[in-house]
Amino acid sequence: MAKSCARFQPVKPGSEEHNRRLKKLDYIREELTKNNMSWSAQSVADRLEQIKQLVKEKTGRSLQSKATPIREAVVLLKRETTMEDLHRLRAAYKERFGIDVFQIDVHKDEGHFNKKGKWVGNYHAHVTADFTNHATGKSLKLTRQQMSELQTVTAEVLGMERGVSSDRKHLTALQFKVQAMQKQLEELRQEISSMDVTKAVKQRLLGILNMSGKDKVITQERNEKEQLAKEVADLKEKNKQLRAAVKAEQQKASQEAEKASAATRVRIARAAGLYQARPNQKCGIEELVEDIKAMRSRERDYYRENQELKQENQRLKRDQEPTQQLHR
Repeated sequence: MAKSCARFQPVKPGSEEHNRRLKKLDYIREELTKNNMSWSAQSVADRLEQIKQLVKEKTGRSLQSKATPIREAVVLLKRETTMEDLHRLRAAYKERFGIDVFQIDVHKDEGHFNKKGKWVGNYHAHVTADFTNHATGKSLKLTRQQMSELQTVTAEVLGMERGVSSDRKHLTALQFKVQAMQKQLEELRQEISSMDVTKAVKQRLLGILNMSGKDKVITQERNEKEQLAKEVADLKEKNKQLRAAVKAEQQKASQEAEKASAATRVRIARAAGLYQARPNQKCGIEELVEDIKAMRSRERDYYRENQELKQENQRLKRDQEPTQQLHR
């Protein structure tokens, strides 16, 4: 019977792109990607914003910059595991531990060919969850016993054998893929060693295999880092442009308000002079009243526009916070 495993780690930038296969990966079989399954109740960005507001309301304090309220686990599966099975697991996590899973992505396009040339699939799901107590606004903290119980619940719900507890440092998603690749390389090495060729040819093949394997892992990690750096730079540039646009609009509104104020003073002086010259005529006072009403209306509009611009600027600052955390 296949063994289950589920270890939660802080979600990484670009996780959604990877899980939904929105970027090209060189270690998958693209013809099998159609077998993948995805379910999402909310994006990571939207859930993070919701958590920030919740924490502020419940505790009166802002969410700490080092907090990791959203976490992701790689859950090992059987080939026949369905999305319905994973939704039952989602409900069990919520009921037993308060963990709110809001994204599930099943991958069936990863694996390796064994030494007999048979494809061995690495069936797993990326489970993204909210580790926040929505009643208190505080983070969920599982004890060692609860983490062990989580493994038991995972195995029972998915109908799999429970993984054996270990004191080893648990693998991240990337380390898991590297380990699977290393296993595949070792099988190829054994196959080359058993080939009926000269020793020099075997050494040459093993050398090529070692270099290609290392290069593949290094290139994959480098590409992911370069893509992440590019996304951060793009977000910074977009934020800079938006800030410049907001500042320009604020200056324009201020200038318009100043012009309006100066025009009002001129009209008041003109109407006052007209009244003194012709006190029996009401047209000057009536015009003055209408002018003052109109100018007050415009000043209220300018004030409202200025407030909206300030709110937009505050929103931009909030949007920039995840980018700054990502850059750090």
